[in-house]
Amino acid sequence: MCSIFVDPDAPSRDTPTVREWVHWLVVNVPGDSKDISKGRTLIDFVPSSPGESSGLHRYTFVLYEQPSFLEFEGAPRFDRSVEHRALRRNFSIRNFANQYGLGEQAWAGNFYVTEWDPYVKVVRKQLGLD
Repeated sequence: MCSIFVDPDAPSRDTPTVREWVHWLVVNVPGDSKDISKGRTLIDFVPSSPGESSGLHRYTFVLYEQPSFLEFEGAPRFDRSVEHRALRRNFSIRNFANQYGLGEQAWAGNFYVTEWDPYVKVVRKQLGLD
């Protein structure tokens, strides 16, 4: 399985100029496992942290069934350090799925909607984003 978590509304729903901002990417999760930590993390998790006054954001989880174990040669790989922040911009779930043969349709998906609140300042500071 391959799990992808993105914000398609970055920096805002009105002007999503950096959509999709990728928050997490895990591949090669064994199909018989319910433990995502058994997969390979290509992009470290960053929690949702919408900008102040940016309105509501949809945060989307998409799960693809992999045809087999894949090496993901050339796939983006980065941690949560601030110098990798710009690399998270303009990710495309559709392009990633096509590039690695994950199919036209996701196996499952879910989303939630949230907006800025005062705790976002704490999260962004912990991540070195502000």
